[in-house]
Amino acid sequence: MAEAENLRNRALFLDLASAVREVLLDSMRKAAQRPCPQWLLSLIHYWESTQAQVITLNYDTLVESAARLCTQVYSAGLLPDRYYPFPMTPLRREWEEFSLRSYKSDPASFRLFKLHGSINWLYSGSVSPGAETVYYAALDDVWRPSPVLELGVTDKTPLIVPPVAEKVVYFQHPHVRGMWREAAAAVKCATRVFCLGYSLPDLDITMRFFLNRNHPGNSTPFLLVDLRDLSDHFREMLPQHVYDLDSLYVRPDDPVPTFADRLVH
Repeated sequence: MAEAENLRNRALFLDLASAVREVLLDSMRKAAQRPCPQWLLSLIHYWESTQAQVITLNYDTLVESAARLCTQVYSAGLLPDRYYPFPMTPLRREWEEFSLRSYKSDPASFRLFKLHGSINWLYSGSVSPGAETVYYAALDDVWRPSPVLELGVTDKTPLIVPPVAEKVVYFQHPHVRGMWREAAAAVKCATRVFCLGYSLPDLDITMRFFLNRNHPGNSTPFLLVDLRDLSDHFREMLPQHVYDLDSLYVRPDDPVPTFADRLVH
């Protein structure tokens, strides 16, 4: 395409990225009209106690919002500097989410790899994001809103990787690349893998390559947690004799809460 058309498309993508954030924030606030489910809190406690490596392709901040309610671990709950794999600059200088003030002597935590970015990670939207600063924009307190973490107006755009077949251009940012590398290392060391609500679409070439290249070894348990049994599809997409697919947690109603309850207990 002509450069003018490329620039128009780039502008449209930046507008859509901001729209995605607003739509997800609205959905998160609707979800927060009900109390945070106990199974989610229990699952996060389990992740923390086992130093789990959690990989997600979601943009929302429901996990982060629930982590703030985990006061059994810390009185203030779990803050992002506890589990995000890289440091960020808070958008407001009075925020202390990345001070590391109380965690220096604590044991390792779970880590949350958001491979497609997050609605609360902001950057300028530059075409060449190189080593550009990533700003933490809160938006992770939907169950217990804090006036201190109000975002306000910003000229930044969310650092998210759009749901398109070809994503390479969006992996230029060093934080995103580094996060994929660390997540790959985590998968290679895994003794078992749980796959929650992800169907591994045919067009998601990036994730197929990620799982095929970074598998832990022969017959690693790979447990599906979903409404449908997609074992046959996963066998077609993943290398043979590498993952031992298991449908124990596949059920037509509430598979994730059931999985969390069994895992914790």
